[in-house]
Amino acid sequence: MRCLNCRKEVEQTEGKRRKLYCSPKCRVAYCRKKKPPKKGGRRPGRPKKDQEYGKKLAQEVFNSGPHQPRDLSKVQGITSPELITEVILSEIKTLEAEKAPDHIRSEQMRVIWQQGQRKKINELRNKLKNQ
Repeated sequence: MRCLNCRKEVEQTEGKRRKLYCSPKCRVAYCRKKKPPKKGGRRPGRPKKDQEYGKKLAQEVFNSGPHQPRDLSKVQGITSPELITEVILSEIKTLEAEKAPDHIRSEQMRVIWQQGQRKKINELRNKLKNQ
């Protein structure tokens, strides 16, 4: 018997099913030749996400977290500069000690989260300098 694709002679084994192809490559090539062409061309895959959209979404997620820098002038009962300094320092410590949440799995998202944390810490340090 000859290979259906390349027409080479294919050795047959007695007592076994007959072989139609000389190799897996020929089998795949024959099936691709036999398959009808697609009408619409290539099927659309998953659309690529806009990089800027991903960054904006990440910033929204991280900025909605519990450790937003607060406007300390609105906090009731804090009037003395020493107390305000203490509160700011405690917020900086909590931000520095905080680890990335478990729902952040990709490295890119972790980097964005860390950048947000650094930005918040720098804002608090600037508030300390401006007092």
